[in-house]
Amino acid sequence: MKEFTINSNDFLSQDIQGYYHQDYLHYQEEGNPDFINDLKNQFGDTDDCILHDAKKDLKQVFKEDLDEIVKRNATKTLTVCVIPRAKSEDYYNENQKKFREGISEVIDEFNGLINGTKYIIRHTNTVTTHMDKSGYGGDGKRPYVGITKDTCTISEQVRGKDILLIDDIYTKTIDIDEDAIQALLDNGAKSVIFYAVGRTGKTTKLDVVTFKKIDICEFENNIRYCMNFNEEIDGVKYVDGEFVESKVSRIYFYAEELIEQCVKNIKNLDILYQKKKENGDIFGAAQLGVVLSGAEITLERTRLDFGYGTKIKRITITKKTRELIDKKVNEILDISNSSDSLTS
Repeated sequence: MKEFTINSNDFLSQDIQGYYHQDYLHYQEEGNPDFINDLKNQFGDTDDCILHDAKKDLKQVFKEDLDEIVKRNATKTLTVCVIPRAKSEDYYNENQKKFREGISEVIDEFNGLINGTKYIIRHTNTVTTHMDKSGYGGDGKRPYVGITKDTCTISEQVRGKDILLIDDIYTKTIDIDEDAIQALLDNGAKSVIFYAVGRTGKTTKLDVVTFKKIDICEFENNIRYCMNFNEEIDGVKYVDGEFVESKVSRIYFYAEELIEQCVKNIKNLDILYQKKKENGDIFGAAQLGVVLSGAEITLERTRLDFGYGTKIKRITITKKTRELIDKKVNEILDISNSSDSLTS
């Protein structure tokens, strides 16, 4: 077992002591704890034998680490809680709750621990973050400050307790765990420490692609902007009922997410964007398609428990587009200056 610190950020008001069993590398990579993925049973069709073996592996790992955690926190009576899955409790069948079940069974074998594995129950769907970039995150909102309190029922039993909060995988950039820790503290928990079976690293790479077009796509009642490229990059595809590692030539973004990243990376686009908002005009896929036509885009890609997290690091637009943006911005500024002169 290894130690780490969950640092305070917008989601979390203080640093938190964390533990994890091993690094999460990538699904089906040698040495990776793939039993975590098996226990997710994302589509509810994983074979019972696979689930049985996966739960057995989980219990073996957790029992070993829990013994050490209890020793290191010997002055505390720990109440063990589990991060709920992304969707509401009644969304999943019992075979999709095997992670929590395995944790609960191990806790009951230890003396002096309080089993709080059902103290945090999701009642409102949220996006399934590890599936979201593939377009299959489902309905619900992405992580925001306070999402745990908004979408979960938290038992009064956490008040005054020293909590050990459990998750299957910790990824720093997601902030689901940070938000849940803060929710426990806000609901009166005396203290919180954290444990995850796997912890994703910061393995990132840069892919340089050429923009092709933007499609508007709908997944489970959620609208995405699908950015298409002329080149292929590493990614995930849905093939014959399962997600597989593959080469892809498109990435899905939420509309506001893609607009925000483009505005950030293209000089003066923020002025055009703001002006259109003021005038009540649309700035969407069609407008982005014009701006990005022929652009060279550098993508920063972080390996997650499955697939990649992607953000735009740099956009180099064509000379023609640059001149068009500058011309329109100058027109806006000239009109603004003229108005100022008339009112002064």
